[in-house]
Amino acid sequence: MNVREYQALTPYSTALEENWGKPPGNLNADGENLLVYGKQYGNVFTGVQPTFGYEGDPMRSLEFMPGKQVGMSDVCYPDSLIGNIPNVYYYAANNPSEATIAKRRSYANTISYLTPPAENAGLYKGLKQLSELISSYQSLKDTGCGQQIVSSIISTAKQCNLDKDVDFPEECVELPTKERDLVVGKVYNKIMEIESRLLPCGLHVIGEPPTAMEAVATLVNIAALDRVEEGISSLPSILAESVGRNIEEIYRSSDKGVLKDVELLRQITEASRGAITSFVERTTNSKGQVVDVS
Repeated sequence: MNVREYQALTPYSTALEENWGKPPGNLNADGENLLVYGKQYGNVFTGVQPTFGYEGDPMRSLEFMPGKQVGMSDVCYPDSLIGNIPNVYYYAANNPSEATIAKRRSYANTISYLTPPAENAGLYKGLKQLSELISSYQSLKDTGCGQQIVSSIISTAKQCNLDKDVDFPEECVELPTKERDLVVGKVYNKIMEIESRLLPCGLHVIGEPPTAMEAVATLVNIAALDRVEEGISSLPSILAESVGRNIEEIYRSSDKGVLKDVELLRQITEASRGAITSFVERTTNSKGQVVDVS
């Protein structure tokens, strides 16, 4: 789109120059034309959202443009930009506050969509190596290799920047078994925390619900919540009670780095994941849809 065409289609173009400068500008432009990315399908144009957030470019989403918060008028950017164009706006279901702003300031008819399913972050590179070292320590800590493995754990943990979360002794200092266990327990607890963090699994596809298997990590987190008002204990709490322990006590001692309780917490977590996964496999069909919860 050349500058003359842009000015003809945008009667308020001179008002934009205070914030954006004179057209065509430096962003999404070739020096002579404003570049509008997209593809034409007959009478329908599918456009790509322009880049924004660069220095010198105050452009934001339509509903956050300058103007009044309520009662839009022709001096408000959202009103001027949307004109009489229907605004059908897909908005994430977990962000109702901003969806309300889109309704109020850009006259949007919002359609909610699900956030993508979440999965556990897992371990990689140095963190995975650290997990293997901890397993070695648990097997060999009562042999003459214990101190050497702890030194490797401390060195690897520092390479992974875990020294920002865990206080380590000097690497060359000989530690008694109890203190070695405490250091390893604190590192173990930290990497378990990292491993279990939830990350979005790709993007949600409109019209395609996630399969139950894709929701396992989310279901595990839901099952970890007590429902006190309904008298329902969390799955980790039930598993802890089965071995004569209290889950809150295990959480507290794991945070302190008590190695045996960090290991017990890992076993409880894996048992929870296994139980939820088994339940989902038993109650879903080949398409991943829940068909039987009896």
